[in-house]
This record gives sequence, C-alpha cells and structure tokens, in this order.
Amino acid sequence: MKKPHRRLTVRSREGSDIRALQSAANRRLKARGLGRYAVEVDSVVGAKTIRAVRKAAWALGARRHTLRQLKNRVSTRVISIGVQRMIRYPGRRLPVQRARGASRLRELKRARARRKAGVTSFSRDWSAKHFHCYDRRAGGGGKLLYRMPQKNYPAARRHCRKTLQPLTNLYGQGYVLSGYRPKPYNVSIKGARYSYHRYELRSYAIAADVRFKHGSPKAWYDYAVLLGTTGVIKYSWGIHCDNRKGRYQRG
Repeated sequence: MKKPHRRLTVRSREGSDIRALQSAANRRLKARGLGRYAVEVDSVVGAKTIRAVRKAAWALGARRHTLRQLKNRVSTRVISIGVQRMIRYPGRRLPVQRARGASRLRELKRARARRKAGVTSFSRDWSAKHFHCYDRRAGGGGKLLYRMPQKNYPAARRHCRKTLQPLTNLYGQGYVLSGYRPKPYNVSIKGARYSYHRYELRSYAIAADVRFKHGSPKAWYDYAVLLGTTGVIKYSWGIHCDNRKGRYQRG
C-alpha cells in the first residue's frame, strides 16, 4: 500500500489516497464503537470526512493540539500527513498515543454506562446528581427534594469543566454542600432572595458550595481564582463558586 506523502485538501486529486483514508477511518471508528461517525467512501474531502478523521484520531490518541487543528480546518478541509499515517497505520503509534487513546475509550465507555443508568454527566467526576436539591438540614446526605432544571445543564457543564473538575484533579474528591435551591427551600433556609443557587432564575449560570478531600478553603479559593472563576467566596467550611457574568471574588 502506498504511504501518505502529501496533505489532503478539498482540491486534492489523489482520489485513491482519500478513499484509503476514508476506509481506514471507518474501520477504526467501527472497531471502537463509533460507527455513527463513519462516512461514505466517495473520494471527497468534505466536512463529514474531516469530522470522521478527527473522531478516529481522537480514539487513536492524537494530541489535543492536533484535534484542534482539524476542528479549525473544517472550512479549509486540510488533513496533515501525520494524521493520515496514524489512521491508516495505527500499529505504528507511539506508546503514549496508544495509552491516550485507550484512556479516552475507557472514559467514553463509562460515560455511556452512566447515561444508560440515567445519570447525566458534566465531566469525569461531576454529574447532575451532585447539584440536585437535598434536605441536608438534619445532616448527612439528605433526602432528594428537587432535581436541578435541565435548562441549566449547559451552564453546569461549563462550570464543571472550567472550575470543579480541575479542583477535583488537584485536591481529590469534591463534595457539594449546597447546589440547587428552588424558592421554597431557599426561603426555608433563609437564603438570599436572588441567590445564584436559584437556578430557575437564570439559565446561564449555576452556583455550588463545595469542599474537597484535601487542601484548605484558602487553597481552593486561590486556585478557583487562578482558573478564572467569576464568582468565588471563601468560608471556613469551604468555598462558594459560580459562573456569573460579572466578577465577584471575596476571600
């Protein structure tokens, strides 16, 4: 088989190379349970082919920088030689690429299992269940009272990926002391009337009072500020963090 020797673009005339790449990408995707990204073998470097190549490269362990380049080149439709070789000859990957790809597929499998079980995941260690409203007034885990509104899921996903997951990676398991507070519950605990814990008031932001297995409130606060979290307040028991539009940091 002829090795890739030039990058492929929308104007490439190397029809055989394009077909070989499309076929190889389809095989890699189907073997890894990603068959829905497979494309028609038509010798055209279109947006669908770029998407399939990018997903196959992701599953095979390509670096994030490489994946970003492919994403940014959807309009120009350029596929580098390195990406072609990775997909057509996966046996020649570096050990670090193999390990990276295997890790991604394991996480994908876990995420699918969580979705099948009805758990909405926002990041590796955070899901919707962490932000539901529980009656913790008697101590302990508490009884589930209200589920967080689904309209806040995008904001929760952004908040977890930008702030809570990095904090968890550094300081260990995180615990939400107070997440969603609908009006009745917020009134019962004498919370602020327009608190960011009242998710139903705004869809673009959520708030959570959290603590972590290791570290101190000061360390958590400092790191949250470093991460660019817009709303952070330090307390003796932990920190309040939210992703409001303005900036409010009190430590």
